[in-house]
Amino acid sequence: MSRRFSGLLVLLLVVSSANAQSAGVEFFERKIRPILVEHCYECHSAGAKKIRGQLLLDSRDGVRKGGVTGPVIVPGDPDKSPLIKAVRYTDDATKMPKKGKLPAALIADLEAWVKMGAPDPRDKVAVPAAAKSWDEIVRERKKWWSLQPVSKPETPTPKNAAWSSDPIDRFLLAKIEAKGLTPASDADPRTLIRRLSLVLTGLPPGDAEVDEFVKSWDAPSAKRQAVAE
Repeated sequence: MSRRFSGLLVLLLVVSSANAQSAGVEFFERKIRPILVEHCYECHSAGAKKIRGQLLLDSRDGVRKGGVTGPVIVPGDPDKSPLIKAVRYTDDATKMPKKGKLPAALIADLEAWVKMGAPDPRDKVAVPAAAKSWDEIVRERKKWWSLQPVSKPETPTPKNAAWSSDPIDRFLLAKIEAKGLTPASDADPRTLIRRLSLVLTGLPPGDAEVDEFVKSWDAPSAKRQAVAE
């Protein structure tokens, strides 16, 4: 076997492996994660009120470690995986979820996932959120902008006060200047009529329309007329 052929074979194997891994992750996100979230996390996640069987299914490490009876997944072999036996309801001692057997299609997805090696992109261990008292929650929510009393703040005076006399513009300019930035320069008439036309109609202006707008640019009503039409 030549070196060139050997190198090509290795490259093909690497690409094939990468594609398979990507497909496995996509399958997990599209099919498996929703099943775990909806049907398993209530009893087998870091946020559960009571973790049953010391089994956590909200992280890759948790799935691999398993619970008090050991690992629940045998990658590549659904028939030997306790998790699959539990969702199939074939083991009287362990049936999951407790509320009722999963639809056949979901069980088939779990079986397919285990058969492909149980790919799982969740590389971070889930950490339960710290419990907050209702008083703490209320204090935080009182800071929401929508719950603040209505006020009339003083209009700021930006450095470039001549840029605009409109109060809203001055609030914007003050923030822009605070970041060390400057506003973009005014658009020329041809650029402005194109922007107006695209925003208002979704189409670029015609040549005659552009010429008319440019000719009447100095007229106070030019911009208002273009918007009205």
